[in-house]
Amino acid sequence: YLRIKFPQQGFFAVNESIETVLSDIQIETEAILSKCTKTVKYEVNKCAKESVEISFYKAKNLENNPGIVDEFEKAYIDFAKEIEDKSVLSAYSRHKIENMIETDSILISKAEKESITVYHVYSYGEDAACLMYSVSNFRNDSALRNLAGRMNKLLHIQDIQWFRSNGLCTYDWGNISSSTNPNGIDKFKMSFGGDVTTVYNSLVGNSLIGKVITLLYKLKQKLQ
Repeated sequence: YLRIKFPQQGFFAVNESIETVLSDIQIETEAILSKCTKTVKYEVNKCAKESVEISFYKAKNLENNPGIVDEFEKAYIDFAKEIEDKSVLSAYSRHKIENMIETDSILISKAEKESITVYHVYSYGEDAACLMYSVSNFRNDSALRNLAGRMNKLLHIQDIQWFRSNGLCTYDWGNISSSTNPNGIDKFKMSFGGDVTTVYNSLVGNSLIGKVITLLYKLKQKLQ
């Protein structure tokens, strides 16, 4: 069970708590923007007038055109190497993306203007979407860097509108490291006015092997 509101109960259940930011996307876009910081609202409105091209790709689109995933993957890996952050690089999994394509639970959105491209990758289903990856191609020019920042913010709002139009209710910004001592990425996610919330990833053993695995997980947690 991934990103559920309450931990699973029982002897053969293992729960991991995670802090995230959740936005209610049932309300109109203007109401969402009213909850954002002034900077976010200003940059979204400015970028909306800058002729940015927005594209959305569902699982079937990606099955028919795997080059879209290849493009995102290259941008993500190049970015991770450029900033020399091994944790960003290790977070990427092509296997995970292929699984989401197979289960029709993925959306890749893309914003393009001039030499800048911004990608967002989501896992979604039922009534919620969760941000998995976000990247833009690296840039040194300050004007292009600022443009990429505006495009990233606009794309988040466009993504929210897409999910709302497809019947989803909740936009999960992905994990944050700390709500009390937030880093730069945490502050960015919180700047859109969502609610800091604790969610849970839960592993529940049903079969004999599954129960043994959950017991091993519990033992590992005690030893850490």
